[in-house]
Amino acid sequence: MSERTILAHMGINISGIQARTLYDKGHFEIHSGNSYTLEVNNETMGDNDFFAVGFKTPLTKEMHLFLNFTAKAQTNLQVLENADWSGGKTGAQVAIYNRDRNSPNVPGLLNDYSISGSWQSSGNVHFGMSGLVGTVVAQDIVYGTKQAGNMSRGEHEIILKTGTIYAVKFLAQAGSNGGQMIMNFYEEDL
Repeated sequence: MSERTILAHMGINISGIQARTLYDKGHFEIHSGNSYTLEVNNETMGDNDFFAVGFKTPLTKEMHLFLNFTAKAQTNLQVLENADWSGGKTGAQVAIYNRDRNSPNVPGLLNDYSISGSWQSSGNVHFGMSGLVGTVVAQDIVYGTKQAGNMSRGEHEIILKTGTIYAVKFLAQAGSNGGQMIMNFYEEDL
């Protein structure tokens, strides 16, 4: 985004043009090419089944996380800090996409393909792990059927610690369950 465009979005008069549009920080980061998204789902889950994504935050960037999810039945969406899935990994890598599809920027999130402590930037997160444990630092619960949860803007923005391993876990708390999780985030240089 050009300096002129940024200033115009900020409401600063440029060459006699007064811009009136103001973006909040998260929206501004989308237009700056510094906002990312990923989606995971599982349509067939029983009681206490879960799916999760795992990653490590970089040391040089602060991650601002926003989560949305839908569920067929009662579900608990959890953010686990100091997560560990040394019980093994299943599943695959999930690609992270820049929300500005014209931007070449990639996220600084780190991924460990081998669970050997070899964290590296890959543009992916790990999907599917066993033996998952960690400290629940945020959660949202939906009750009933066909519900949506929303840990997005405002009081639900979570600023994650740098250099820390996290998992976001979708925990089914009823049979005949399933759902989708969308993870949006932006990163700020420290």
